[in-house]
Amino acid sequence: MAYIDNEIIEARKSNIILLDKEIKKINQEQDFLCSLKGSLLSLNPEFGIRDIDSSINKLELEKSKITNIKSRWESGVIKIAVAGLEKAGKTTFLNNIINGEVVTLPAFAERCTATLCEIKNSEKEKSVLSFFSEATFLKNIIIPDIEELNRDRNLEKKIDIPNSITSFNRIKLPDENIFNTGTSSRMILSRLRDIQSKSGEFQGLLGHPNKEIDIKEVKDWVAHKEGTSATNPKSIAIERCTVYTKIADGNEPLMLLDTPGVNDPNPRARRRTLELVEKEADLLLLMSRPRNQPSPTAEFQNFVNDIRSFDSSVSVQDFQLYILNDDKGIRDSSKYLETHKRLLMEEPYAIPSEKIIEVDAMDGDSIKKCFTKINEFLSQNLKARDRFTVQKICESIYKVEAGILELLESISRNIPADCNDVESAVPIYNAWFDEFWGTLIAETKNLISVIRTDPAILKYHTVMMDKFHDVSVRIVKELPTEQELINRAGKTEDLIPNQIGSIDYAVPQINKLLNEITDSVKDFSNIVQSRFVELISKTQLSILLKGDDDKSKIRNLVALFKEIFYGTDISDAGIKSLEEILNSSDSIDRIFRWELRPAVYCVNAQYREMYPVLLKNRIDRLYSRYPSGKDEGETKKNNGKVSLSDKSVRGNIIQAVKMIERVLKNQQYDFGEVAEDIIGNWFFSMVYGKKSVWRDCLLKERNILVPKLSESVKNTRKNKEIRTIINNISTVITSK
Repeated sequence: MAYIDNEIIEARKSNIILLDKEIKKINQEQDFLCSLKGSLLSLNPEFGIRDIDSSINKLELEKSKITNIKSRWESGVIKIAVAGLEKAGKTTFLNNIINGEVVTLPAFAERCTATLCEIKNSEKEKSVLSFFSEATFLKNIIIPDIEELNRDRNLEKKIDIPNSITSFNRIKLPDENIFNTGTSSRMILSRLRDIQSKSGEFQGLLGHPNKEIDIKEVKDWVAHKEGTSATNPKSIAIERCTVYTKIADGNEPLMLLDTPGVNDPNPRARRRTLELVEKEADLLLLMSRPRNQPSPTAEFQNFVNDIRSFDSSVSVQDFQLYILNDDKGIRDSSKYLETHKRLLMEEPYAIPSEKIIEVDAMDGDSIKKCFTKINEFLSQNLKARDRFTVQKICESIYKVEAGILELLESISRNIPADCNDVESAVPIYNAWFDEFWGTLIAETKNLISVIRTDPAILKYHTVMMDKFHDVSVRIVKELPTEQELINRAGKTEDLIPNQIGSIDYAVPQINKLLNEITDSVKDFSNIVQSRFVELISKTQLSILLKGDDDKSKIRNLVALFKEIFYGTDISDAGIKSLEEILNSSDSIDRIFRWELRPAVYCVNAQYREMYPVLLKNRIDRLYSRYPSGKDEGETKKNNGKVSLSDKSVRGNIIQAVKMIERVLKNQQYDFGEVAEDIIGNWFFSMVYGKKSVWRDCLLKERNILVPKLSESVKNTRKNKEIRTIINNISTVITSK
């Protein structure tokens, strides 16, 4: 007969879609995390990706759990765990489920300590032993006992937590007399001493590969020594024993889990049974055999309470049946069975009657009837059990996903804001601007205070004055004589007075002197422009200074500032002050020429007095506005002869030179003063009191100006890609 109905198996397979959904979700999350890892590495190879790898591995572990469950659901195997008190008839019950030709399983004739034994349907009989690793043994067997012992108030000095079996063996355990007889601490201490004393016999098995043995040899590995309660040393290292044998007629979709007795002296063994039932079993059969003491024992009651302590709305207690073994070999067994059943249905147990099944473990037909009720129970409840399994899986995944969301938030904080997002950029920009503005003010004031005494300007001014003296002396020395002037004038009958002046020696020489002076202004302008470019560079605006030389850099800056500050209250006066720096040579040239014009006019006026007779008619025609007779009177006075003194010409030239010298020595044409005025104009018209305007206007150029934002611009596409991946992961995680 088939113990498990096919309809139950098919109903279970319909729930596989729930597992596939979780697997698909995990795959998406892992793919996105791998993409995120790659993008971060390309952005910054030193970016921490260890947490990403950890998250990927945690998801892989969860996926492995789901895959194992899916594989079992697809196989149709139903796992039934059997637990109960010693001598409750578990072994008899199990052996009568298994094919009758198989000899009684010796592995279950005695208590198997904390070893879990599972029975799988197979044509070939064998057993496979799985051993603890040293780390797992410490974590699951040793450390929980030591931690429990350390909580006992009678223990004066805490026991160190070992990191290896060797270090555990070196621990000097406390004297048992400090604990009261019969207490859990005393039993734990006894168990730890037993493990220490047997470590030499089992330690070599920890981490041992799976070992296949004959089914008849199982007893030698896991059972206590016959007739004693002494622990089998080899069994301490065994995590699980899997027995392969034929169940019923074969091809039976059933796996039996034989768990340690509920009254095992090791509470870890009992807890292990509960963990097994919660994580692996589809159904728990709790067996007892009423005898002359029909009332449930304290051990039985403790086990039931432990099961009910599971914190879940749909948990193990909802997938548990109580099997009462009606042992016909006991006198009045039926009477004891009825009493036991009644007590289970009353408080404190309050177990529904439909969850209590009577069975004769020695009778095959009785076992078949028992499975009929088991099938009825599974038909009604297994779907909810499977959903509970999926719920527990999801809860475990949620914990991993919560950690991933925290990781993503941490990564987001380290990814520069998108520079095209003004709100994201403003805090970074403001921090930069405050530093920039402080530097701009400080450096400008510093330049104004030192430029008047700038060595290059002082040297330049001295050189210019020396040049003036050299040229002016040369002009005076080379002045023509009176006769040379008259002879030259006599050759100009066809020329007008202005043309006479233009070819005359004196005016060109004075103009040459002026040109020598004003040409030098270009050198001075270069100094001012150079100092200004240095100022701008120090204030973190150097990136805006584009050009091959200082003048072209300032010219481009003027053009840019016209765009940046267009429409603001500094766009006109401020830009003009910046243009003054750019055009300082032309400005000073015009100023000098304007101030020096009296010297030029002085010379020209002298020429008009030099040739009154020689050019009388022309002068009369050209200067008809003058009162008539002026020139004629002068001619009569001199008897019609031109009498020009060479001294008078020289005197006028010298007077013109002195006028030029006075201009150059005027305080307002001290080049240090001029440079200070130019930079001061820039400061007061462009900078002073204009902080808010600069802040708003330079925000438009934040991507270029702010290094942090500039770096973000460089990686804008990569940052956007990372943020897209982060959003995708978050969306997958938060989706239902």
